[in-house]
Amino acid sequence: MPAGELVRQLEAAFLPWLCRCQITHEDALVMRISDPANGDVLLQILGKPRASLSTTADLQRFVLQLRQELHEQVRLGEIRPGA
Repeated sequence: MPAGELVRQLEAAFLPWLCRCQITHEDALVMRISDPANGDVLLQILGKPRASLSTTADLQRFVLQLRQELHEQVRLGEIRPGA
């Protein structure tokens, strides 16, 4: 998957949170998912190899895993989307 498409899909996958992604010169993913209301970083991924997200299924599993982490934090009252 082209880097630009990967970034677009990941950034859209985490709404209503604000997700910003970059591909480093080592071809690794850096992601920050933040609360759009106050900018607090809720989840940060550093150095995920882009090659590990080469298929749609890989990407879907990764997004699901991260969304579960975010929702677990919400359930525990640690964060609230848009709060």
